[in-house]
Amino acid sequence: MKVTDLQKTATACAMAVAVLAVFLTSSCGGDNAGVAADATKDAATVGQTAAVVAPPKEVAEIVSAVTRNDARRFASAVSYPLERPYPLRDVDDSVKMAIYYPVMVDDSLRNVLRNASAEEWSQNGWKGWTLQDGRYLWIDDKLYALNYISVAEKAMINTLAREEIGSLHSDMREGWTPVFCLRGVDNGAVYRVDARSEADDDAESPYRLAVYEHGVDLHGRPSMSMRGHLEVDGSAGMRTFMFNGRDGSRACYVYDRLSEDDPHQIVLIGVSGDSVAHRVERAYWRDYLTSRVGAVARADK
Repeated sequence: MKVTDLQKTATACAMAVAVLAVFLTSSCGGDNAGVAADATKDAATVGQTAAVVAPPKEVAEIVSAVTRNDARRFASAVSYPLERPYPLRDVDDSVKMAIYYPVMVDDSLRNVLRNASAEEWSQNGWKGWTLQDGRYLWIDDKLYALNYISVAEKAMINTLAREEIGSLHSDMREGWTPVFCLRGVDNGAVYRVDARSEADDDAESPYRLAVYEHGVDLHGRPSMSMRGHLEVDGSAGMRTFMFNGRDGSRACYVYDRLSEDDPHQIVLIGVSGDSVAHRVERAYWRDYLTSRVGAVARADK
């Protein structure tokens, strides 16, 4: 598959297409837009309404469910899957949400929603309604994004992140934290992206792509490794990761899709300029580890 196929991924976002075209004809450039986990909804793009407008019933339904601590009612007012910060798992349906609710919705969020004034809510076109300029959540017909991370979730993220990084080869652990993981649908490869948690001598490329071809030990060295950066474009906040290898190879991955019909793929560009696009799906690194026991010892070999 040629790289022109990648244009299908961004048909709903002309800016993303332009970014990819520049990337494929020149070396990676642009400003670092920050860690992916913080870019779910760019609060800086939120517009302010000129007059205070009372939030609609969809907002009132979420506020009431949280205030009453009604997990089932809350679950019925959510659009699925609801993304949670990696390495947490996304919440796929209302049954799982009813179970996960007490982990995600804590007293701090409950108090914020209970005490929020009408002035703290704002309506932002097709994005819907948000509280405190995107700091907490986004609601359209249903709640579709929860930027708030509970105390319990933060503890889980720290524990799972240490576990993932600890399972990597010893040369790849220090100063890194997980961002997301993909699995190749057509080739069985595993792709993981990590971010620098500590500054190093490549500040303009704070992300790392590690590619493990099918059958390669995930505790060992990857088949391919590149450094890169993230760009966020357009009113939709489309996130595009761009990577450069030391040998001149490159890779590109558009994190966001505006619809389920948009191709979900990662594009690898060889030293000679030949490119191939692999279909991928979101994955969890821990699902592909054959054994967590002794993982660190094996990685050191």
